[in-house]
Amino acid sequence: IGPPHLLGWLVLRAFLYWGFLTCWWLALTSMPIGDATTIVYTGPVWTALFSRMFLKEGIDWHVFLPIVALDACGVLLITQPSFLFPSAAHGGAHGGDDSSYMLGTLCALFAAVVGGLFPVCTRKSKECFWTAVNNTSSVLSALVFTPVAFFVWFSIDDTALDRTLSSVSRLEGGDGSISKWALLVGATLTGFGALAMNTIGYQKEEATKASMMTILEIPFAYLLQGVVFNDAVTPLGLLGVGLICVGSLINLLNRMRQAAPTENN
Repeated sequence: IGPPHLLGWLVLRAFLYWGFLTCWWLALTSMPIGDATTIVYTGPVWTALFSRMFLKEGIDWHVFLPIVALDACGVLLITQPSFLFPSAAHGGAHGGDDSSYMLGTLCALFAAVVGGLFPVCTRKSKECFWTAVNNTSSVLSALVFTPVAFFVWFSIDDTALDRTLSSVSRLEGGDGSISKWALLVGATLTGFGALAMNTIGYQKEEATKASMMTILEIPFAYLLQGVVFNDAVTPLGLLGVGLICVGSLINLLNRMRQAAPTENN
């Protein structure tokens, strides 16, 4: 699967991959898809910090700190916490209750932090072929981390087995609609293809710059939120999205400016 000295990075990436998917799933089931996606895409800020720590990549602090401020303001405008926006009830503005929405927010933020380490691990394992990186993550997630998580859950929750079996039974499209099994398989295949391209991109490009390109997912997520799922899109939320997008674009343009002299030489 690659040089032996990179095995630790492959295992770490696999664990982060599993942790990211767990938090990402919880976020998507607790809050609107556009809000969750935008919060997760504050990840490049964490990527820059981790790249500085582990890859010794430079940070332009005059650019980085304003980006952090834009992202922080963007997240606050999207989530509209009650201590800053007393009149913003998430049950009305976001289509869910406050506790569920805040759980989704915390999960999305944690996913952003964990996702910020992805590019670092992938960059560290660039001597491995991309299939080795992806397959190690998939195999360990399916055969090690998930069974361990189920074992712990079943050990502390007497209703865990019944809830699991009930969830599996709901995958059948008994109302004549497309089977949820088909949707699950489609999501899996699409996700694997996207992960493959993501891995190749990070192996061939500087981690911080490559992480910026994923910003294009945000407008598509909000399109799905409003059109497909009929979740509310608030003006303040859109302003928050705009701030995060601006911060990401500033970061990308700055990285491109820094790379230009090297390419010319």
